[in-house]
Amino acid sequence: MKIIIIGGGTVGAAICSQLVEEGHDLTVVDTDQNILNEISNTCDIFGITGNGADVAVLREAGAEKAELLIALTMSDEVNILACAAAKKLGTDHTIARVRNPEYSELMHLLKNEMNLSLTVNPDLAVAKEIHRMFRFPSAAKIDTFCKGTVEFAEFLITEDSPLCGLALSYLQEKFNRKFLICAVLRGDYVYIPSGDFCLQENDTVGLVASEEDLPNLLKAIGLHKDPVRNVLIVGGGRTTYYLMGMLRHGKIRTKIIEKDKNRCRELAEQYSCPVICDNGTKQDLLLEEDLE
Repeated sequence: MKIIIIGGGTVGAAICSQLVEEGHDLTVVDTDQNILNEISNTCDIFGITGNGADVAVLREAGAEKAELLIALTMSDEVNILACAAAKKLGTDHTIARVRNPEYSELMHLLKNEMNLSLTVNPDLAVAKEIHRMFRFPSAAKIDTFCKGTVEFAEFLITEDSPLCGLALSYLQEKFNRKFLICAVLRGDYVYIPSGDFCLQENDTVGLVASEEDLPNLLKAIGLHKDPVRNVLIVGGGRTTYYLMGMLRHGKIRTKIIEKDKNRCRELAEQYSCPVICDNGTKQDLLLEEDLE
């Protein structure tokens, strides 16, 4: 596959390394020739120095025949424009990293108009993962599907688990909940289980249920720990912004430590929670704020 990567920073270099191993034909565009030289030393890529949103640069990179363009620069605007221009030139699919909270809703509304196949917001993704951990602290992993209406939970079967030794066909009747155990990892082998499959100690189970049923189901099988009630957040950046938006309607008491005065003022005005302007790496401060 012919792939163009706009931006050769830390993430761009990591993606290059992975894609080269998979045998793809890569072209990397960056404004810094030194960055391109560093990537070229470790990966077999064709480097172009220039602005990824410049049509002439995109043509030189082969956007007319590219199957995928990934825009990863530090500028959301450049990423969006590069994807839109590449799509117009003939690139099959485009992916843009967009981190600015002000663009989140805009990208949702204009995704098709901007010719974007996919937008990735790493700060929002981290916030969502943290929020899922707050909701289901007992699960090893939680993922959502169908716009959040269906959830996948992964957990370990322990010796005292009420599921240990039970056949799957019996579980629906026993717990009276709608769910599906879709995969079981036992040792190094993954099973797609049938109804007569019996769960054993140390099995890692993948379970799918609706957003409404999952909390009650985890509680019924003894996996629902006490929910998170108090959270201390160090840092008031984009991830905190997204996370606070998810927590504002819940029952979790939150406190934020941020060393930038202007950012503290913004957070205090936007969210009804204590905001401490200080360095969150100071042990005395953390103890004063009841970290224990």
